[in-house]
Amino acid sequence: MEKNKIYAILILILMLALLLRVLPYATGYDNLIMGDTIREYQETNFIIDNGYINYDFVYSKYPVLHLMMSETSLLTGIDTDLLFRFLPQLIASFAVIIIFLLMNQKFNTKIALTSSFLFATFGPNILWAMKPVRETIGLFMFPLLIYMYFKADKDKRYYIPLVLSSIVALLAHHWTFWLLLIFLGIFLIFSENQNSILLYCLSIVIAFIYYYFTLSVVSSLFGSFFMLLLSIIAILTAFLFALYLARQLNIKFLVNQAKRFVKKLTQGEIFIFTSLLTLLIIFAFLLTQSSFVYTYSIFFLSSIFLLFFLSLIGFKDSLESYPLTSLALLLVNCVYFILIVIGIITGYNYYDPGRFAEFLIYPNLLFASCGIFFLCSLAKSKEIKTMLYSGVLILFLVSAIFVYPTVYLGAEADSVRSYLQYIPD
Repeated sequence: MEKNKIYAILILILMLALLLRVLPYATGYDNLIMGDTIREYQETNFIIDNGYINYDFVYSKYPVLHLMMSETSLLTGIDTDLLFRFLPQLIASFAVIIIFLLMNQKFNTKIALTSSFLFATFGPNILWAMKPVRETIGLFMFPLLIYMYFKADKDKRYYIPLVLSSIVALLAHHWTFWLLLIFLGIFLIFSENQNSILLYCLSIVIAFIYYYFTLSVVSSLFGSFFMLLLSIIAILTAFLFALYLARQLNIKFLVNQAKRFVKKLTQGEIFIFTSLLTLLIIFAFLLTQSSFVYTYSIFFLSSIFLLFFLSLIGFKDSLESYPLTSLALLLVNCVYFILIVIGIITGYNYYDPGRFAEFLIYPNLLFASCGIFFLCSLAKSKEIKTMLYSGVLILFLVSAIFVYPTVYLGAEADSVRSYLQYIPD
């Protein structure tokens, strides 16, 4: 495909991603969405009015969003109320570009463009990226930091931007950075780059210490600072032991065994297994609805089911073409699933399994893209292949458009009660 066509498609995907993330404001919704946004707005204005960060409030201890918004307002003269309606969403939308660059360099252009579109139209990611909160910036930093590690692994010149990106990600949003460390840690287990591993270990130490002093839930979990240090040592020991095992085990042999197993699966078996597992996921969601803090639409769930269905179908082709990466991504999914189960079992206050959904797109982009191409391969004619490919993308787009609760669409700005019902108790 010609570069000009690729760039044109990518720009269109970027514009679509932004449009979907500002859709409530574009259709006339006047309130700043979500209770947390009001707090972010207040902390931003505090910087403008006082010239410094309000470190007395926990939100301002993660000040990337507030600094970005306040500095932009001071430099441009644009009111922060207006900036909150498009700038954070624009930053989150630029993740489309990062994802394309990463997937294009690691895999191929078709997978890169398809992955970019899936990310742009993934409902759960849209639902949280459209809320101008700290997490919105985190959704951009997630693929950016992965890309920086990928580039630094090949070129030492990228270590400076990698360090800077790590600092920004740490101070952007704690929850995002936790999940990001899990993702990176699994991939670095198979890395031979000592500098990247050292930087990752340092990030763990700094993150735990900073979160201990800024998040009450972390300080209460560990109790004393001594227990925190012991926990950090235990985590680093486990990570280094995993590195040792990865070097001792015959990874190529394990990969080949996995490839041999999936090669034995027929198309019929793949569809049966995928359908059964997807139904199981739907049933699990229905059982855990009481654990959700927020109210989600059926289209929020349909985006997740579409993603899982395509990922399960595409796993075989992905494993055969990109074995080590596929196994690492599978492991990331497993760890995320375990965390979801732990959260549901423990019943931690304000824990919402739906908050994981926005991050599920990252470890499943490759699988889902391969799943789409697998479906297309079942057709013989080019026309039917095109219809299948377009049909799947349209399904994602429909889920994206209708993912919003109805209160956010149709200019219902005066309905204060409707607005408040989407703020957790």
